[in-house]
Amino acid sequence: MSYKLKYTGLQVDDSVGGFHAETLYDDIDFEGITLATGNSAPDLINFYGQGNIIGRSFDGGSTLEQLYGGGELLHFYKENGDVSFHVHWMPSTATAGTVKWFLEYTWYNMESLPQQPIVNTISVLDQAGGVAWFPRVVAFPDISGQGKKTGSHFRFRIYRNPSDAEDTYPNDAAFDSAGLHVPVDSNGSRQIFIK
Repeated sequence: MSYKLKYTGLQVDDSVGGFHAETLYDDIDFEGITLATGNSAPDLINFYGQGNIIGRSFDGGSTLEQLYGGGELLHFYKENGDVSFHVHWMPSTATAGTVKWFLEYTWYNMESLPQQPIVNTISVLDQAGGVAWFPRVVAFPDISGQGKKTGSHFRFRIYRNPSDAEDTYPNDAAFDSAGLHVPVDSNGSRQIFIK
């Protein structure tokens, strides 16, 4: 018999007769409808093309659209651990093609140098799949957490540039949410600001 204890970082495994350390993962979620918008906000769209459930939709024509968000890496974060940013989305039509998502981000510890955080941009491709309103998830390359601490801040801009040659899906990409998969090793911290 084997089962996991959430956030303890331990796995009980009767076959080896004890506990051993293990990295677990959790998700910090950013709902698309709650993210900040700028001058080129994704349009509001009825999810599934009907009803009253509204979400954001990234244009497939010629307009670069973007959302902004961020948050604190909570106290369960395993310091120095890499994180994985991902997007939950749906094609709005049955048309085939590729959507190219861009992530511009900065990740910095509080009260540490440099005072002007370094900004990085990465991208990922995902196929629309030819089925309308089929929920999809696509992960960006892992982001190094070397030197990152509990309470560090992750800020981002997520965007789609349909003028990019690799973005071939001509219709709206309905954006559900984004998230950070983070390694965890505890329920929290023993002190308010440090692990």
